[in-house]
Amino acid sequence: MPAAVLALADILARVDALLVGGGMAYTFLAAKGVPIGSSKLEADRVPLAKELLAQAAARKVALHLPTDHVVADRFAADAKHRIEKGAVPDGWMGLDIGPETSAAYARLIASAGTVLWN
Repeated sequence: MPAAVLALADILARVDALLVGGGMAYTFLAAKGVPIGSSKLEADRVPLAKELLAQAAARKVALHLPTDHVVADRFAADAKHRIEKGAVPDGWMGLDIGPETSAAYARLIASAGTVLWN
């Protein structure tokens, strides 16, 4: 088993929930079969993401992924951007979590006893 899987398996043994956002979220969403448009994707890590999702489920750890996204037509300050719920459409890239996910994550963090942020 790869070291990264072992490390996260150790973390999963100690947490009730894991919140994923930013660029990493799109690899996890792709692992779940959710369309991610032209978002950042570590294609070689999709199998690892699938393994981690399965481990979280087996340990009954709530692994939260974005339900809405700030998307743009390109990565630039003057890019067209909008909020998109669910999948990221073709021709758009997910940049980060959207306001719905942000509010949900804030509620989860507010009720947490300990928060580890990366």
